[in-house]
Amino acid sequence: MRRRPVLPRPRPRMFDRTGVPEVDDLRERVIDLEARVRALALSRRVLMNLLVTADRQRRTEVARLRQEVEALQQRNRRRARALAARDAVIHRLKYRLTLLQVEQQGLPHEDDRLAGRSSSPPA
Repeated sequence: MRRRPVLPRPRPRMFDRTGVPEVDDLRERVIDLEARVRALALSRRVLMNLLVTADRQRRTEVARLRQEVEALQQRNRRRARALAARDAVIHRLKYRLTLLQVEQQGLPHEDDRLAGRSSSPPA
């Protein structure tokens, strides 16, 4: 972060009294208002620095959260593919098991009927 050079504080302005009360009061008011403007400018710089810092932190957090979401989505896709592969293996094994059970019982299987084969011996 770039820092501004520290400028010396201006000394409060003094004025020569004119002897006219209205003019003296107005000059005093101008000096007071100038001091308030300097204080407000300082407050504005402090607030701007705070806003810049907060914005930088927010952007950093958003970037971190986006990376985390991407990593979670990637992990979720990997797990879904692995689960689908296991599910396919389970279905194949169940199918083989039913084929074995049908062979052991000597019943025709629907694949045999579709192919025009019969598992029963010819008479």
